[in-house]
Amino acid sequence: MSKTNAASSGLGRTLDEWLDYIEAQHPANIALGLDRVREVARRMGLSLRPARCLNVLVAGTNGKGTTVALLEAAAKAAGLTVVTYTSPHVVDFCERLRFEGHLSVPESWVEAFDVVDQARASTPLTFFEFVTLAAMWLAERRAPDVAVFEIGMGGRLDAVNIIEPDVSVVTTVAMDHTQWLGETLAEIAAEKAGVGRNRKPCYVGDRTAVPLLEKPLAEIGAQLVSVSSSQESIDMPETIKPQVHSDCWHLAYSIIRHHFPRVPSLDDWLAQLDLRTSLPGRFETYDIVIDGKPKKLVIDVSHNPQALAGLANKLAKSGRGIHCVVGMLADKQPELSCFLPFSRQWYWVSLSGPRGQSAEELKAKANLPGRCYDNLPVALDEAMRWCGSDEIVAVFGSFLIVEEARKWVKNVSQ
Repeated sequence: MSKTNAASSGLGRTLDEWLDYIEAQHPANIALGLDRVREVARRMGLSLRPARCLNVLVAGTNGKGTTVALLEAAAKAAGLTVVTYTSPHVVDFCERLRFEGHLSVPESWVEAFDVVDQARASTPLTFFEFVTLAAMWLAERRAPDVAVFEIGMGGRLDAVNIIEPDVSVVTTVAMDHTQWLGETLAEIAAEKAGVGRNRKPCYVGDRTAVPLLEKPLAEIGAQLVSVSSSQESIDMPETIKPQVHSDCWHLAYSIIRHHFPRVPSLDDWLAQLDLRTSLPGRFETYDIVIDGKPKKLVIDVSHNPQALAGLANKLAKSGRGIHCVVGMLADKQPELSCFLPFSRQWYWVSLSGPRGQSAEELKAKANLPGRCYDNLPVALDEAMRWCGSDEIVAVFGSFLIVEEARKWVKNVSQ
């Protein structure tokens, strides 16, 4: 992913230079655990439990970003100050931390990174741990009414989990990151349950996850709140149904109703909800004209079996044939049979980087036909050329491919 436009700082490094430096510090081998992160946070003077701030931790296999966006919009609509932290970013590194819905600025990250670096001294930190500590420092300086932090992966051992939440959330439990979280749903659920706290509520959005989470949350002493069984929510507006799963909607509504000091009206809430800005890559749709012919494009970050099945269900409802442009990281399982009833052609795209894989490798794993491409722009050009007026081009498989697809849209729209 690209980082950001360079911004000079009196501390001597631009943001891009800091990001390169932090990546270079990332240890090849490091012991799992939160002791190192907690120690650096202590040296930084982080409270991790601000007295007047509602702290919300959001974990889950899918739906984390959507839930964060809904809570952010509700806080703004209610006149509350709000900070959100999410990962990864799609285009600009500054997407990771937002204040009142606005992106953070490079200069603030430069200052925060310097604070983390001085505090850590010789303590090794991963890239994510370093960035998370910087985000926490910036968030505490803002002293918001509401702070919503998204877990990066799992929960129990994630750097974000050093925060002491008032409310914890597990959106869904599904197979993903099995090499780190475990090979079974029960093991994965136990890791995600780690965001729960003794005598504090932990909201669960997916009814199928409740049996998996009951025991580990009970061992912590957390209060499991199953939102799917609640009848107190309101119907989700039709306008946001393509991008927002109903479980996320009911989850956010329940948290807002029970924990926000002021509850916004539905109209005010929706007016603050700009999904294209706050949720890039979640069933983004574009109408594009190529050589005078109208084309429809969908961009989505879905990359694990549960999310891919959800995307396939949405595309199937269009009743159109789909040209599938796919790029996935090497550790993902391309379970794509759910697309077969309506797929017209497959376009496999190579992804670079240490976790990337070639288009040929992905095609072989998927065991499906199609052509292979070294980069997304060429694949998208081809897909648009072959796509009929009554068909859709869908780009999906990773955050990396979404970034490239959004750049392609910007270029062809100029």
